[in-house]
Amino acid sequence: MPPINTFVFFDFGTLRNQDLDTCDSVTDLCLQAIPRQQYLEPTNTNAPRNGKIYLKFPTHRIRIEDFNVINNFINKQEKPVCLFAHNGNRFDFAIMKRHFENINVSLADDVLVADSMYAFYDILEDQRQGEAVREIYFEGYPTPAHAYTLHEVYRRVVTYHPVAVKPHVTENDVYMLFRISHALGQRFLDWADNEPRQRRFAQVQSTRCNVQKP
Repeated sequence: MPPINTFVFFDFGTLRNQDLDTCDSVTDLCLQAIPRQQYLEPTNTNAPRNGKIYLKFPTHRIRIEDFNVINNFINKQEKPVCLFAHNGNRFDFAIMKRHFENINVSLADDVLVADSMYAFYDILEDQRQGEAVREIYFEGYPTPAHAYTLHEVYRRVVTYHPVAVKPHVTENDVYMLFRISHALGQRFLDWADNEPRQRRFAQVQSTRCNVQKP
């Protein structure tokens, strides 16, 4: 597999029920595409304006029109394309797959996915197990001393021109994903290019998710 050329960070908003997220009712979605070249420019911390889409779902489901916007956005990026979401293996990937299956559509077979929680943990803890799917992100190791919620990682890692952001807002979460990965630079690229850490979107299971969002 050649190196990843485009990283697409995304985050779903969902309805809340007793502080739990459920993938049955989505409210909004943000996707931000970042070209590989930007990771070689350490001071370029502005995400491309034309590389972002934001969708609202008034019916709390993804319609075919919404899928077309998402699919066209991903397909126009330079390949290979890898989608990243924080705790995506237990949350966002299943949401997307389930809603797409409900309308009998899917992304292209060559679209990859990877969990940013795994990436940030592996890099910052210098762990090398690198499996694409785990029971828990630190599987096989002691519970880490630092939390790996998105905002906590952002606070620890992004020290160059940090921007104060409110977590659990889709656009803000996507911004934090970009800034953390960009701050990690070549280490993030090396992690993402390692094939055992990737899987195809087609391999994602559309299981119901009912987990706390990180």
